[in-house]
Amino acid sequence: LRLEVSLKNVTFYSYLTTSIVYAKILHIYPNTTIRDKLNLTLQKIHKDKDLLKTGSTGAGITLNKGVYTTINPGEGNVYFNDKKINLCPTREVMNYFECSYDVMHFSDFPLGSGLGTSGGCALGTAHEIFKIIKSTYYNIHNNYSEPIKIAHIAEVKCGTGLGDVIAQYTKGLVIRKKPGFPINVEKVAVDNIDDYYIVVEILGEKETKNIINNPQWIEKINKTSDELLIKLLKNPTLKNFMDLSLYSIYCLDLSASLTF
Repeated sequence: LRLEVSLKNVTFYSYLTTSIVYAKILHIYPNTTIRDKLNLTLQKIHKDKDLLKTGSTGAGITLNKGVYTTINPGEGNVYFNDKKINLCPTREVMNYFECSYDVMHFSDFPLGSGLGTSGGCALGTAHEIFKIIKSTYYNIHNNYSEPIKIAHIAEVKCGTGLGDVIAQYTKGLVIRKKPGFPINVEKVAVDNIDDYYIVVEILGEKETKNIINNPQWIEKINKTSDELLIKLLKNPTLKNFMDLSLYSIYCLDLSASLTF
């Protein structure tokens, strides 16, 4: 995770995850670059009374494009690309800390298109506020997982994600073996990673919460994912992941319900 600090403000850069449910992967081209953070996702949804244990198991790639988050003393306002908004995950993080910072998010990607942008916003906000108001605890105990937990709970409460912030924190091609916390992930090594880059087309908007909180979709996703996750764990390669992700989209047919 890249971190930039100046005398006037604090900026956190969090990489994005993007779901293959909402983002169309056009090609993986050879002889260029694939870096960190895109969540093409194979996932299974897990619900629990404990929000830290609510989440998803599955796998995703992360894109190197993401969200810059800057906080300044203020009145508790939230901005996304200079537009004042009421972004639920960011607001939940701020409520947790009971703080009055102004939070500015900047991204090349939109909200509401399955890219994990809201997760990046929550993670950046939690990371920076935690550093400022609990800096002594943060430095002494090296407790890097606390901002991730806070951001994860915020996403679960808002219904905007179930495992994005864990993948965003880990980076790369990530397999989440258990939902939520404690974090149990496997980062898959990709041979000749600099020989690839990924092209993503944003197809439209769809609220994540309308999928992950819908019993019919949960049943459909989990039924499809069980078999595919087993196949991925047996052969955890980039090519196998891409093949299984494409097959998952055909099975779920989520793209058919997008709004253009």
